[in-house]
Amino acid sequence: MVHRDVWLVGEHATPVTSTGEILLGPYRNLPWSYAAEPHPDVDDFIRRGDYGSQAEQAHDGPVFSTVGRFDRNYFHWLTETCAQLEALEALRSVSSLEPELLTRASPLPFQQQSLNLFAPSARTFAWNPADGPLRVTELIVPWQPGVPSGCSPRSLRWLQRAADSEISSTRRTRRLHIQRSVQGWRSIANHADLNAALDKFGFESIDPASLTLRQQIRLFSEANWILGQHGAGLTNMIWADRPQVIEIKGTYGAAEFVNLCACVGAMHHGVAASEQVEDSLYVHPKAAVDILTRLSTAERRQNQRGD
Repeated sequence: MVHRDVWLVGEHATPVTSTGEILLGPYRNLPWSYAAEPHPDVDDFIRRGDYGSQAEQAHDGPVFSTVGRFDRNYFHWLTETCAQLEALEALRSVSSLEPELLTRASPLPFQQQSLNLFAPSARTFAWNPADGPLRVTELIVPWQPGVPSGCSPRSLRWLQRAADSEISSTRRTRRLHIQRSVQGWRSIANHADLNAALDKFGFESIDPASLTLRQQIRLFSEANWILGQHGAGLTNMIWADRPQVIEIKGTYGAAEFVNLCACVGAMHHGVAASEQVEDSLYVHPKAAVDILTRLSTAERRQNQRGD
């Protein structure tokens, strides 16, 4: 869909039409997501009627904005923003439009790396909200399949194909434990006990945030078991071939990774954790061990049958 004469306003490049209407694309088209925090820049812009004024900043030609409320989160960036690049590829194949990609002035490393991988020929231009509202003559808003807490299998297959050159051909036998910081939000209070239990099953602890996107793709494409807390690191299951995914989860978050597993053919196993002081979690190692024991038994029988 092409929206003409649209302003991009505020920290999340909120689109405001020339009649003063807000488009909720940067907020996953969810009104509650927009309402969850104040937007004084947008409110003042609309209240003053600036959408009908001359632009101090303007950009001619079609634009696709990669900026939004959730773009700094690896999960949302990959499965929502990058997944929409398929639509831009299709648009270029049936029209003369060549949308430029609007990015933040200081993109995170994984953002720049993923654009280089998934849209290597696309032109980009950096935007800084401190410079004030930007008026674009054509805002491209691709149709995004799926639901708010999970994208579509089709869009994920497109990402997998686009990353095919980075997929490892090594036999998929690695067991990866996505380790978060041992302190702070969502840390595991008894992490030493859990790590000791996982060591017996041959897990290797990794920190995806310390790796480049290409390194993450290659690493997770070699995995058949992936264990981690509810968080962006689990997104990397999309690079594996139907892995076993063990998600440690407290009361926060929705069913994003249950849905993601369904989309990519992974098996999801949940380990419930109890909340502790200062948002840390306590995980009963036996809960994880019981699941891993069942998986080990099933895998051993499968190997004996030669499946």
